[in-house]
Amino acid sequence: MKISKTDLINSIFYPRKSSIAKDEKDHLIDVDDKNQVGARFFLKDKSYDSIIFFHGNAELAQEYSDIAELYHNFKLNFIVCDYRGYGLSTGTPTKTNLHSDAVKLFKYIYKYLKDNSYNKKLIIMGRSLGSASASEIIHHHEGDINACIIESGFATEYSLLDM
Repeated sequence: MKISKTDLINSIFYPRKSSIAKDEKDHLIDVDDKNQVGARFFLKDKSYDSIIFFHGNAELAQEYSDIAELYHNFKLNFIVCDYRGYGLSTGTPTKTNLHSDAVKLFKYIYKYLKDNSYNKKLIIMGRSLGSASASEIIHHHEGDINACIIESGFATEYSLLDM
């Protein structure tokens, strides 16, 4: 059986559902007619800069409460985004929707922050798998962000295919 490059790339995802009940910090963002992707807003103070964070594989936005407190200690709001099939999100993750959903999540969060007077600096951060989402946002919205942090990231998925 021959495995396509697309199937191989899509096999890197490890979606799982959350056991934490949805609360007021959780936003379900429409990414298409049938699917929503979750983001958890750890907003502390309108005078703080804000980080939009795309986590690594097998992690969930709702599991970042303790880490969010550390960001708050450094005067940063912290918003963590999931992917399709992760946490409270619906659907199945693929490379294609990882990229397109990142831009849709960014637009929603950007508007929410502006509408609610969180007007300080905006930082995009991606860790591991999340580096692909962060890079996609930089590509499309460079003028709307003040900084980007990539932790344990990768520049392209092509190296995953060189086996």
